This record gives sequence, structure tokens and C-alpha cells, in this order.
Amino acid sequence: MAKAITPKGFGAPLGMYSHGMIAPGGELVVVAGQVGMAADGQVAADDVIAQTKQALENVRAVVEAGGCTMRDVVRLQTFLTRADDVAGFMKARSEVFPQYFPDRVYPPNTLLII
Repeated sequence: MAKAITPKGFGAPLGMYSHGMIAPGGELVVVAGQVGMAADGQVAADDVIAQTKQALENVRAVVEAGGCTMRDVVRLQTFLTRADDVAGFMKARSEVFPQYFPDRVYPPNTLLII
């Protein structure tokens, strides 16, 4: 049976979902969509750069709580609500990704404007 993941410091999910799941055998960790909200429930800031950094930090926390590192991530999917936020998202990612992926081998990332 799959095991739910709730990283230390995270609150309970706000609905009928888990922050992440570990598949039987520990071979696969699936992370729920993460947003720019800190563990205390506060939105990181009013700008897309800070919110993107917080969302990526939340992804990292769930991945690590599942016994993996960001270098084990094989796919990212990003949803933005405004096309104007793409530049800020890309800036945040360019600042954070070198820490997570020092060898510059990045997972595939689908970016959708919804």
C-alpha cells in the first residue's frame, strides 16, 4: 500500500489529497501540486519570484520527506495564471535550480498558462 508524505513543519493538506505519496517498495515518490505558501500557511509574497521559490522549496521538502533528493526528480509540471509571470518564474528557477541540480541536468518541465 502506498504511504502518504507530510514533511515536518507542513500542515495537513487543505483538502482530500496528500502532499506526496511513496509507492510500495519505495521506488516512486509522487508529489502533489505545491504553491508559493510557506508551512505556516502564509503566501510567500505578492510577487511570482518569491512564490516560485517557495513552491520549489515545498517540492524539495516533500521529495526529501519521501527519502529522495531533487536530483531524483524525473518530471516537473508548472501552472501559471498569467503569461506576464513567465519571466519571473524563469528568473526564480534560474536562481534555485543550480542548488538543486548542480550538474545542470534538469528534469523535463511542462509550463502551462491557465
